[in-house]
Amino acid sequence: AGYAKKEDAIMTSFSSWGPTDDGRIKPDLVTDGQSVYSTTNVSDSSYGYSSGTSMASPGAAGSLFLLQELSQQIVPNKFMRSATIKGLAIHTTNEAGLFPGPDYKYGWGLLNIGEAATVLSNALTNTNSSTSVDLVYENVLQDKTSYSLTVIASGNKPLKATLSWTDINVNIETSLNDTTHRLVNDLDLKITKDSISYYPWKLNPKIPEDPASKGINWVDNVEKVEIDSTLVGATYSITVNHKNNLERGQQAYSLIVSGAGGITYCTSTASSNAGTRIDSITIAGKIFANTGNNEYIDNSNIIINAESKGKLPISIKLGSSDTSDNTRFLKVFIDYNNNNVFDVTETVLTSAPLKNGTYTDTINLPENLFIGRITKLRIVVKETETSDNVDACGNYLMGETQDYTLKIINPSHDLKVSEIVNPIAGLAKRDTNILLQKL
Repeated sequence: AGYAKKEDAIMTSFSSWGPTDDGRIKPDLVTDGQSVYSTTNVSDSSYGYSSGTSMASPGAAGSLFLLQELSQQIVPNKFMRSATIKGLAIHTTNEAGLFPGPDYKYGWGLLNIGEAATVLSNALTNTNSSTSVDLVYENVLQDKTSYSLTVIASGNKPLKATLSWTDINVNIETSLNDTTHRLVNDLDLKITKDSISYYPWKLNPKIPEDPASKGINWVDNVEKVEIDSTLVGATYSITVNHKNNLERGQQAYSLIVSGAGGITYCTSTASSNAGTRIDSITIAGKIFANTGNNEYIDNSNIIINAESKGKLPISIKLGSSDTSDNTRFLKVFIDYNNNNVFDVTETVLTSAPLKNGTYTDTINLPENLFIGRITKLRIVVKETETSDNVDACGNYLMGETQDYTLKIINPSHDLKVSEIVNPIAGLAKRDTNILLQKL
């Protein structure tokens, strides 16, 4: 399908929409299809503007063929399956439409061939190593078996996985508007962390305008699982299995994963639950009240939104689990570079000597933080006589450690160029100067 305006992803009035009779997600994706500058049949060297699927389809096809070329540049004679290319394209689309996830107008979203090339390059260059943020597998699933892959979220990208396969071609007698499911070999994808499972997107063909939901998918031969709140440094299991029996006893499939390549963070905890404790924390409007005596609290499920070069006000109420009021120091660490290690430059706050009471300060974030990055924010308070003894890792006698998730978001105040115009003659020093207008 084609869309009319790239920056706003406005659908053309002449594009077709889904769903198919059995509810499959169609179109798969969209790309530029209106007023595309291309060759014409007027002469061997003529160009003009055209619109329609005749523009969108070759644009997408040519872009995807470049992925084949890239594949063979990195790994000679590596010719990818069609399911792999389709999976890469869907895995890396930009969100489009009114709601998150796929829909029957924009499919999975806008084609982003640059991101698809990045994912493929990372996977092939790193040979799907445990340190690669992106992974691309071409496997075969045997009947009555499953495949599992364990990854650690790096936070460089949100964790997501896409499963794609070319189903077996069979002759099915159908009638008009027959809603019978067409899948022969029905594979399934899920991501699991601890006892929580995350399922793929799916649509309701009976109410095609409804937002996509998440659950077991019965109709599509592409399944995509996206985790909204990726916990950096956490271990996830990605599983591919199947329903019923596999026709011909097996099914080839492609699996694309992004957001992997991390390592587990070091531990930090007190040895005793006596003495100093954190009663409550307020950070960037998020409040956590401590109801027990803990040596360590994993609050990674609390997402703190932050902006590049922004400020995070923080207030920490310190108390004691007994009657003591010993001197303690507090430090805050942020893993800015997402290497799953708190480097020496990633200590963002260090307190003066503290007693029971409230400590307030502001974290000044550096500029050039990558939007979309997810990382760890750690708070350590320790009973000691000097701040030099407070580290991001390791065990200590009395105090408390708490971990949070920090997510870098788009700036709340941003400037963009809305129009570029040529200056009026004589207005600028040179007539060739270009002025920026309407910020």
